[in-house]
Amino acid sequence: MSKANRKSLSMSSSAYGAKLQRLSPVKIYFGRGAVSELPAILRERRSKQCTWVASRGFVRSNKDVFRAMLSKAEKNGQIQVLIPRELPITFEWLDTTVRSINPTTDCFVGIGGGTVMDATKALATMFDTQKSIRRLLADSSSASRKSTLVLVPTTVATGSETSKGAVLIDTSTGKRVNLKGPFSLADFAIVDPPLQSQSRRYLRHAVFDIFSHAVEGFFSRKADVKTEAASVCTIQTIVEMLPRIKSGRITFKDREMLAYLGSLMGVTLQRASTCLPHRLSYALPKELQYTLSHPEATALFYPGWLRAIETSAEQKVQDLNRLLGAPALPLILKVRTELGLTKEFRNLHLGRAAVPSMLRRCTGNLSDDPAYVDTRTLRGILQA
Repeated sequence: MSKANRKSLSMSSSAYGAKLQRLSPVKIYFGRGAVSELPAILRERRSKQCTWVASRGFVRSNKDVFRAMLSKAEKNGQIQVLIPRELPITFEWLDTTVRSINPTTDCFVGIGGGTVMDATKALATMFDTQKSIRRLLADSSSASRKSTLVLVPTTVATGSETSKGAVLIDTSTGKRVNLKGPFSLADFAIVDPPLQSQSRRYLRHAVFDIFSHAVEGFFSRKADVKTEAASVCTIQTIVEMLPRIKSGRITFKDREMLAYLGSLMGVTLQRASTCLPHRLSYALPKELQYTLSHPEATALFYPGWLRAIETSAEQKVQDLNRLLGAPALPLILKVRTELGLTKEFRNLHLGRAAVPSMLRRCTGNLSDDPAYVDTRTLRGILQA
C-alpha cells in the first residue's frame, strides 16, 4: 500500500469531511454525531415546512434516534414525514405522494439507503417542476429545483448523497433508469457512520458497490487525474481491509473509512461515470431486478467486461497494474470472489430471448466505457 493511502487510513473524522468538501459542491457534514447538525441546517435555510422521506427499516430499528431527530428539527418549523411502505419505490408511489406534499414545503430531507435518497431527489424535483416522474425522465433539460435538499445515508456505499443522479426502477418494465442532472445534487449531506447499517452480508455487497464504482470510475473515458487518484486509493484501501471485511471483524475506524469511501465515490462519479457492468445491470429482466441486490447484479458482468477491457484499454490496465503494484484484473476478480459475488450472467440460464432483450434495454452513456464499440461489445460480455 502506498504511503499516501496508509495516511488516509489514519485520518480523523474532520479530515475525512474536509477532504470530501474540497472535492464536492455539496456541503458535507461527516463523522460521529454529524446528524446533530440537521436542525442548524434547517435554521440556516429558514425552513418553515419540511418533508422528510425516511426508510421504514431505519425508523423501525432506530426509533429513539429518529424521534430525537424529529423533536429537535420541529423547533424550526413543521415537518411532514413520508415512509414508503415497501421497496422498490414505484413510479405510481412517487406520482401519488408528490400530490400529498404540503404546498408550502421548502425543504426535503431523505433519510435512508440509496433507494430512499434517490426517491427524495425525484420527489423534490417533481414538486418544484410540477411534472410527473415519466415526464421528467422523458425530458429533464429544463428541470430545476428550488427546495433545499438534505440527504442522510443510513447505509454505506451507494454514494447517492454526493452524486447527481437518482436511480429508479420503472416497475412496469423492471428497468432501472437514471434521473440525472444538477437538480439531483443535494445541497447538504450528513454522513454519520454510526447511523449506517452494516450486517455481514450487507457489508460484503456494500463494499463491492464501492469497489465497482472505483474500478469503473478509473476506466471511464470521463476519468481525470483526480478521479483516477480517488479510485486507486479506494481500490487499495478495500484490498487492505478485505480480511477484516470477510471475517466481519471491522473496527469503528473501518466503518468510518467505508462511509468516507462511499461518499468519495459519489463525488468521483459526478465527474467520471460507471461503465458497462452498471448499464447491463439496469437492463436485466424484471424478475431479477427484485431478487438480486444492485452489487450482485453488477458483479454478474465483471468476468466478461474485464476480458473486453484487457484488450480495449491496454494502457490503462498497465497504468493500474503499476499503481497497485500487482496485476490489476486478476486482483479485481479476486476481490469479487472473496466478497462472495461469484455468479456470472451466463450461469443464470435465462433462455435464448434474454440476450436480445437486454441488448434492446441497455441504454445510457455506453460510450463512456473504453470497451464499447457497438452492440457486439455488449453481446460479447453477455456471452463470455
